[in-house]
Amino acid sequence: MATYVKRFEEILTYSDPSWRDLRTKDILPDGLMPGISIGYNYMDGPGHVGRNAHTWDQIFVIVKGQGRLELGNEVFALEANMIALIPAGTEHDTFVEDGKHLEYFYINHAKHT
Repeated sequence: MATYVKRFEEILTYSDPSWRDLRTKDILPDGLMPGISIGYNYMDGPGHVGRNAHTWDQIFVIVKGQGRLELGNEVFALEANMIALIPAGTEHDTFVEDGKHLEYFYINHAKHT
């Protein structure tokens, strides 16, 4: 494993049209640590990411703001100092209301067999 030390300011912020209103930074990009990647997402409302599911487990660590997480058929209010575990294959979407802002780390864990 290679050494990796970066300041957040050095990491490119980008958007992907398939993620709708989300901006992200790949804090620990895929491939540096097998099975783990970490990113930082932020979004101003009104907006949402778009319903999606992954083949990996995902953890959200909410650090700022307020939002809503639709996780399967359940809806959860999000705010700073919360964590959410999204099991692999679970459909989910993240929403931010008009005038609100949300920032969170995500940690992806791909199981290796």
